[in-house]
Amino acid sequence: MIILMVITLCFWGYKPQNAVANQGANIADIRTHWAKETIEWAISRNIVTGYEDGTFRPNKFVSEAEFLTMLIRTYLPEIQSSKSGNWADSYCEIANQNNYLLDGYEEIEKRNELITRLEVTELITSTQGKHYDGDHAIQFMYGNKLASGSDPNTLTITGFKALELLTRAEAVQFIENLYENGKRELLPIR
Repeated sequence: MIILMVITLCFWGYKPQNAVANQGANIADIRTHWAKETIEWAISRNIVTGYEDGTFRPNKFVSEAEFLTMLIRTYLPEIQSSKSGNWADSYCEIANQNNYLLDGYEEIEKRNELITRLEVTELITSTQGKHYDGDHAIQFMYGNKLASGSDPNTLTITGFKALELLTRAEAVQFIENLYENGKRELLPIR
């Protein structure tokens, strides 16, 4: 009987708890979330993972280092977290080499600060080879279909909610938009 149960569980795809956390379809807290498909897309590409408790926490805010890591993993999946020094050093080094707008390169404590939607926008436009900040970065995002604001029917600077903190769900949505509508590589700012 026990052997039959083990075979049945293997056949039906049973996985330990930490493996379940990395499978979008099994994450309980995204089943009815607006970004469910995008979160599953990001998980399937190892851009981001769920937590060991089987959640994704889509409304949890993201730090600068966390967003940068997701962004770099999208295009350079072979880059890994640093084994010595700060865990985000390898991702920050790529940002520095490409002249991306990033506070945490010089000031390591900034890496753990929560990132705003505007700061993410400026970083994303950097990856497209542009140095735009503020409203110009938002306009670039809208013009290149990299963002749709809170209401896709009214693409306004105010509607972008630039000073709000970025959530994990919003982070992967920005990244999917970039992947679908942006350049197919990370470009340096010259």
